[in-house]
Amino acid sequence: MASVPPPSSTDPEDAPTRVPRADEGADRGVADSGSGDRVARPMVPAEPRRERVRRTGHKAMLYLWSGLALLFAFLLVLLTLANREQAEIDWVVGSATAPIALIVLGAAALGWLLGIATAALFARRTRPH
Repeated sequence: MASVPPPSSTDPEDAPTRVPRADEGADRGVADSGSGDRVARPMVPAEPRRERVRRTGHKAMLYLWSGLALLFAFLLVLLTLANREQAEIDWVVGSATAPIALIVLGAAALGWLLGIATAALFARRTRPH
């Protein structure tokens, strides 16, 4: 097997690649150029265990939070369907009548927005200068 000539520039794409042994398959670093010539492809270094665990753990947490968000949305829909009767809301300057579900959903949305605003405010005020 022929070795790859040294690069003529400092471009990383021109860096020498390891030519696989004869017992390594075509999908493990050697490609057929179509004319029967075998061309060496750059070998990708193995991902360190710590990085793989961090990546897969982060992905698992994203799936967990997505599942919890879907469960919460499902519970809100059930709450909405179960509470369709009207309720009176007393304000400082008056009162209004609205479905209980709308009141609960409005309170949940307001709490969510206030939570985001509070988190952004604390993040901004506690960041290092």
